[in-house]
Amino acid sequence: METNSQQSKRTVKFMVFVRLALLAVVFTAIVIYVYLNWEKFSNVFTSVSATTVTLVFFVDFLYYAVTAIIMMGVLLPYSIRLGKMESFEIGMTTRFGNLLIPMRGGAVARAVYLNKRYQFSPGMFVASLSGMLLTSIFTGLLWVGTGLVFIGICDDIWFLKPLLLVTLGIVGLLVLAMIRVRIKMSHNKILAFAGNLAEGWVKFASHKSCLIRLILCYSALIILQCCIYAIILNTSGVSVQWSYIVVLVALGNVSLAFQITPGNAGVYEGLLAGISSLMGLDYQAVLAAGLTWRVIDAVFVFIVGGLTSQQLTRRCSSFLQFKNKCDNAKESAAET
Repeated sequence: METNSQQSKRTVKFMVFVRLALLAVVFTAIVIYVYLNWEKFSNVFTSVSATTVTLVFFVDFLYYAVTAIIMMGVLLPYSIRLGKMESFEIGMTTRFGNLLIPMRGGAVARAVYLNKRYQFSPGMFVASLSGMLLTSIFTGLLWVGTGLVFIGICDDIWFLKPLLLVTLGIVGLLVLAMIRVRIKMSHNKILAFAGNLAEGWVKFASHKSCLIRLILCYSALIILQCCIYAIILNTSGVSVQWSYIVVLVALGNVSLAFQITPGNAGVYEGLLAGISSLMGLDYQAVLAAGLTWRVIDAVFVFIVGGLTSQQLTRRCSSFLQFKNKCDNAKESAAET
């Protein structure tokens, strides 16, 4: 008979295999599609200059600087205050791990560090991660709704069904925060996941200053991503209104909460292309812009994330050595 631990390991291995297989399928499909339609994609790819790459790198740096602020804000309800550099290192290492390892491997690395450095328990980490995800979804839905309203007002094109769904999502999260729904912990994985989501959302909703700070930071991330898409699209001579870019990027951010492949690579770009097609935009240009940013971002993350992960490891090792010395000194003092 297999123990629960063995069954859990087999489940994790199976999920890792599934996600890697999906990544391979999505990546292969995108490569084939781009190859068959190269003439339409080449306009965007070949127009990317050194100036464009430099600008995207700069905005990318600002993007991860904001994620560092988010990291600091997420831990405030737990009375943990990170340093600015430490927070940046944690954020970059998390992104670095998520790109390399399925099942949010970067988040696991972050959990291990916070547990060793600050005694941040796994239960607290899951609740904080759940709160981050729902805050990100809530902010994304706010921006999607705002973008759809602007499109309706400016272009007289009303996407009523999507707008209704977005409104219901926003109202649902507000109700969840106000009535403080609590789900009893259960061995059922779906109920346990729902319980962690509810607990995390309630935790952040009860700290209004923290929640407002996170919403502003997630809004800043959306604006920065819109700037990146605008830079790449304008460089290639493709004109897309900001309200449309906002809707695309915000919906893409909502999808990041449910990562199917490592870093949601391929899925994110495909989703944006599909949505832009439904909205009557040049979906091939949007897909090309998304792939361009993916490559530039991956280079940035592999370089900076690789360095910060090493620095974070040294930081953790130094702290543990110092802690051990203090513990030994206390034991020696107690014996005397």
